[in-house]
Amino acid sequence: MLMKKKSCTFYLLAIILLGIAGCERNDDDIKTGSELPTSLKLTVQEVNDSLIADWQLDKGAVEYFEFKINWQLETGPVQNNRILLDGDKNRYAQLKFGDIPLKSYKVIGYLSSGDSVVSNVIETYKPDLYPIQLRAFDALYNQEDSLVYLFSKDGILVSYNLNRKRVVAFNVFGKGINFTDFGTYGGNKELYLPSEDGNLYIMDGKTLELKDQITVGNPLFSAAAAGDYLFLSTGAYGSAIKVYSRSQKRYLGSGGLFGNTRLKTISSAKTELLDITPSYNTIQQATSYTLNAAGELIIKGEQKYPYQGWGINGNLIYPYQDGSKIILSNAGMILNNNLQLERKLSTVGDKYIAFCHNSQTQLLYAAYSATPRIDVFTADGAGLNKTIETALYPRWLFNVGAKIIMLGSKTSPGRLGLGVIPEKLYVEEVQ
Repeated sequence: MLMKKKSCTFYLLAIILLGIAGCERNDDDIKTGSELPTSLKLTVQEVNDSLIADWQLDKGAVEYFEFKINWQLETGPVQNNRILLDGDKNRYAQLKFGDIPLKSYKVIGYLSSGDSVVSNVIETYKPDLYPIQLRAFDALYNQEDSLVYLFSKDGILVSYNLNRKRVVAFNVFGKGINFTDFGTYGGNKELYLPSEDGNLYIMDGKTLELKDQITVGNPLFSAAAAGDYLFLSTGAYGSAIKVYSRSQKRYLGSGGLFGNTRLKTISSAKTELLDITPSYNTIQQATSYTLNAAGELIIKGEQKYPYQGWGINGNLIYPYQDGSKIILSNAGMILNNNLQLERKLSTVGDKYIAFCHNSQTQLLYAAYSATPRIDVFTADGAGLNKTIETALYPRWLFNVGAKIIMLGSKTSPGRLGLGVIPEKLYVEEVQ
């Protein structure tokens, strides 16, 4: 049986992340009798940072009302305000309550008999004010479920739902991990976490709990999944890419030349593998492989690029949504699947930090690395349609239907170039 050790750090971060995921309601209301089955209807309006609450009671004489507000800042415990009002009151208004990310409201009516009636609970949530408190170095997008998986180098995993704008799962796994991938096995989503300890950890895509592991022995730099095949990048020069069967957890063979490369499956069917050498190499090489029925790597194309002026970054690989093209550099270098250069979006090597191709709108979004701004191009990158000023400094862009949702930070990281990791991430809808 696979076990994981939980430490004090786990419980501390669990408390913080649960605060992100939702507010636990404090129901320690004082009751001197029983709650009567009656209808006390509460409505709440929030205008800017002010509050107007109204309620109606269908029957019963109330001695006094208690209007209760639970609220929570970015971190810390749930706090509450209790306001007592005479029984003939049915409104509470408060100016300058404060722009707080998470609040819940309810009203309790106390009867002369000692019994009480309790209203519905209304919760308000402002995700643009509530951060994801994680130093995330890598992100994967499960578009089918609108989930973004975020990872820290020290092994903290977060699953964030872009539709609900909430953290829905987390795990303080505690293993040093590198660049990850996800896939489907047995009808269930899985995450593949390559570790410096030589193990590939397989996590449940819904709960983020450990399901299985494969011991390779060599420190693992990146992982990529295609059907039953798992491709793992090691430092073993000349046979750096190890190929394993997911179902059998068995070693199948090896390929590749350079060690510690970034792997990514590309094309809409994920039948091609891209291999990028580290960004500190003077000459960088991109190699694309096709996969035959036995999972063997067949070289399809190779290209070498001088680092200076190209901004090739193995940490930044953005396949188009339809699999037709790939973006590899902070300069927005667009390649076809044969690794032939089609266009560069910028002559500045470190101008952009994130890209997103939307096949519905046929637009290409390029987020600046040190400025709260996004350039919007035609899909081929030939024409600049517009520039969007954003509230956040961008880090990642994701498609949600025709919309683009951004994760970013509130402070400028300087000329980022993927070297600086923000302490907190916020959410902003770009369109």
